Amino acid sequence: MAAPRGPVGAWRAASLAALAGVAFGCAYPPVGWWPLVAAAVPPLALVVARRGGDESAPRASFPWRAAVAVGAVGVAKWLALHWWLLQVTEAGTVALAVYCTLHELLALWLLAACARAVPSRGPWAVLVPLAFGASEAFRALVLFDGYPWFRWGHPLVELPVLAQCADLGGEVVASLLVLAAGGAVVDLLSAGRGGRAARPGVASAGAAIAAASCYGAWRLSQAPAWQGHCVHLVQTNLATRNKVAWAAKGQVRDVPDFAELTLRGAIDSVERGRPVALVAWPETRRAGHGREPGTIELQERNGWVPGDRFRQVVSGLSER
Repeated sequence: MAAPRGPVGAWRAASLAALAGVAFGCAYPPVGWWPLVAAAVPPLALVVARRGGDESAPRASFPWRAAVAVGAVGVAKWLALHWWLLQVTEAGTVALAVYCTLHELLALWLLAACARAVPSRGPWAVLVPLAFGASEAFRALVLFDGYPWFRWGHPLVELPVLAQCADLGGEVVASLLVLAAGGAVVDLLSAGRGGRAARPGVASAGAAIAAASCYGAWRLSQAPAWQGHCVHLVQTNLATRNKVAWAAKGQVRDVPDFAELTLRGAIDSVERGRPVALVAWPETRRAGHGREPGTIELQERNGWVPGDRFRQVVSGLSER
């Protein structure tokens, strides 16, 4: 794979986007090959990046044919990543795939604009995090209160020494680290003969990774402030459709199992000398039609299931 000398065509753009999509998807479960998240950056960036050599020629472009091709592949990628959401809403899943694709196109447009605007031909290891990071932050934190799933830095959780940098400024810091590494690869692929133009980008990405590793090693060597207590995470294989179609019979069967699983874990923690400070349940585990006192009172008054029984289970566990 090498950077093109001129604007990419639709087929090449689609191929690069597909390669990036496969690498990005495989970095997440169920495949879980987390290093591939960095490998997903260069193919996508190469849709707009051109090979160096001619100082007078623009170093980036994003023609509309390439945008259409990347958009088509992007929708397919995001549909595959959100397959589990189809159990809840089919139309909403398609809309979400289109929404995420638009942010991906925005990132590429920003990358091309930044590359044309920087007169000193700044390294891709800086431009890629600048453009892709801005688009991700806008999607995850700003528009419609944010959609923070599937960020570039999430797979780094498998490597705590690098993921630890997120405590400095949130997940976006980890994403910038991945994007800088991918941008350095773009520098190598787009550099002219001899590769000297790639040195600033490779050096900056290497310095960022080294600094993050040193910081992570130092932070992980420190004793946590909550040492001696236990955060108890309870997770079972509940279907996503439980959010909208959890049958009453299933609720009556499942909730006692959840309570027993929670209690067993709490007793085990106490016996190990680590009292439980917090128990976290997944969002689909709390059965019933609502937690508000008025909702529960209405159910009780009319004899509707589940009434107050599930609130009593949770309160009993908390008191226990």
